[in-house]
Amino acid sequence: MFVLLAGLSVAAAAFVSRSGWTLYYGDAEAHLNIARRILDSRTPGYDQIGTSWLPLPHLLALAFVRDDRLWRSGLAGAIPSSACFVLAGLYHRPRQPPHWDCWR
Repeated sequence: MFVLLAGLSVAAAAFVSRSGWTLYYGDAEAHLNIARRILDSRTPGYDQIGTSWLPLPHLLALAFVRDDRLWRSGLAGAIPSSACFVLAGLYHRPRQPPHWDCWR
């Protein structure tokens, strides 16, 4: 299941990146810029998170926005999103159905 989800995630990220759609939506660029401001601004630090959005996407992208190539291409946001897709897919895997024999 992990290999299937990871392959699907990598294929989708590669397709979107090659098509030039990674930063197509304006909020995507804004999220990356907020993460980048935490590390690289006149006043870097945690205070740069103070926006109307929840901070988790910005914190997850911190490790990737350091690389200028990933930041400019938008892959700095696609990588953590892809990883979260795989984790969510693994968490929501089909479970064994409950035993209804007790109702007989």
